Amino acid sequence: MLFFIGLFPFGASLVSQSGGLTTPIYIYFGIIFCCTTAQYVLNYYIVYQRPHLCRITNTKEEKESLKKSRDFLIGLMAIMLLIFITNEVITDPDLKPLSAIWALVFLAIRKLSSMKKSARKATPKSK
Repeated sequence: MLFFIGLFPFGASLVSQSGGLTTPIYIYFGIIFCCTTAQYVLNYYIVYQRPHLCRITNTKEEKESLKKSRDFLIGLMAIMLLIFITNEVITDPDLKPLSAIWALVFLAIRKLSSMKKSARKATPKSK
C-alpha cells in the first residue's frame, strides 16, 4: 500500500506536465485504484484472516464496511474501463472530454444507492 502511495507524486507530475494528454490521467487514476485495492486487501486480511488484531470487537460493522469498499472498487473499475473505451471510440478531439461523464453516472448511482439504504434503515420493520 505504501508503495502505491509513494507513486502519487510521480502521477501528479505526469498530469501537470501532460499538456492535455490522457495517458497520464489514466496512470494517475490507476494509482488511485491500486491504493484503494491495497487498502481493501489489508482490511480484508485483518477482519477475516486475523480478527484478533482488530481493536473493535463488533466486526459486523467492519464486514459491512468491507462490502461497501468492494462494491466501490468494482464500480470504480467499471467506470475507469468505460471512460477508457469511450475515450478511444470518440474520434473528435473536442468531444473526448465527454467520456468523463461516466464518472458523474457513477457518483449519481452511489448517491441513489446510499439514499435508498438510508430510507430502508429509517422505516421500521413491521412484525
